[in-house]
Amino acid sequence: MMWGNISLWVLALYISLFVWQSLRQRQWLWLWLAVLLWLGSAVFSMRLLPGVLGVAHIGNVYAPHAYVVPASVCLWLLAWRRHAKGSWQMRQGGDYLALLAVSGVVQHLSFIVLLLLVYSSYPQGLTLYVWPALWYQYWLQPVFWLGSQWLLMALFYAHRRLDNEAPNRFSWPQLQAGFLISLLIQALFVLVDLGKRFGHG
Repeated sequence: MMWGNISLWVLALYISLFVWQSLRQRQWLWLWLAVLLWLGSAVFSMRLLPGVLGVAHIGNVYAPHAYVVPASVCLWLLAWRRHAKGSWQMRQGGDYLALLAVSGVVQHLSFIVLLLLVYSSYPQGLTLYVWPALWYQYWLQPVFWLGSQWLLMALFYAHRRLDNEAPNRFSWPQLQAGFLISLLIQALFVLVDLGKRFGHG
């Protein structure tokens, strides 16, 4: 029953790919920092809800992006290099981890922008419903969130290949386009969620 849940398969794939690529590319710092963030969050949730959430509870791995993306700061600080053509490149980590780090940051920035826009009008109008819908997609919809990130990674990869550039090299227009795409995808999720909520009202 549990393994018939597509969310668990997506989570297992995301985490396995990250761990495998981190070990393969020798990104020990990123991997261990992500693990420490997960353990810290697990201990906090265990203290917050004793007897409900434990260290090994599935709820603590339902949003691996909340640990993996912030932990990628080590890759940004150690491997980010600017090129003369107005582009930036990850010198370490390989293509997959570079795409994972950049798409994750772009995705989180668009999420933060949406949160700020909603918060600026809270609690007026539909913001009472939009605010929890945004957090719902982040924490409890791994298929949507991780699937959206993989889509963004695929678009970044295809764009660089069409330009005959390395997949781990990124241009400013490319990052802007990725930000807008991510913003639209997340906003669309909220609209669909609101439609379901009020459509049955």
